[in-house]
Amino acid sequence: MDAKYRFGNGESENDNAAETRFYNAVDRLAEQTGAAIVMIHHSSKGSQSDKRVTDVGSGAGAQSRAADCHMVLREHEDDGVVVLDAVVRSFPPVEPVALKWEYPLWHLTEADTSLLKGKKTNQEQRQNEKDKEGTEQIIDAIRKEGPGTARVLRERTGISRERQQRLLDWLVSQKQLSTTKTTVRGNECNVYQLAQDTEF
Repeated sequence: MDAKYRFGNGESENDNAAETRFYNAVDRLAEQTGAAIVMIHHSSKGSQSDKRVTDVGSGAGAQSRAADCHMVLREHEDDGVVVLDAVVRSFPPVEPVALKWEYPLWHLTEADTSLLKGKKTNQEQRQNEKDKEGTEQIIDAIRKEGPGTARVLRERTGISRERQQRLLDWLVSQKQLSTTKTTVRGNECNVYQLAQDTEF
């Protein structure tokens, strides 16, 4: 079935109930025909390198439990190379393999399967975790004690000036926070608030 979304009768692929009905229908088709059903599906948005195989496909979580096998191709750091990875329900685990396209076929290659394009280093993953913790601190501080300037928020969270400003800029860019202007001791500065609290 290529591509899967063309067989959904217009129902949302993000609806768990709809996905369950779809896979039940596929099960009936497989039973009636005695055929294996292979579905080609598109990935969710963003980098796929750090996701579990069963989470790569776009849509509701029901599909990750419904399929008997998930197989994905992910970009490798080397040009023209992909990593094939799979999860199977009723067989031993499958090790990922690297493939290189040489018309008209994919061929096995010795490339390191851990070197996925866009995959974060351990240091980057730790930094992301720290940043997530910091943004949660800022949002919690605003939610509990109300809007505040960068200085006020530093006093509430204990986050350093440079790091907090970077996190505040990111939260504003993601529309999780909004700003209004105020004057403190003759200096104009931003007041940060939860985006839904913005007054128009």
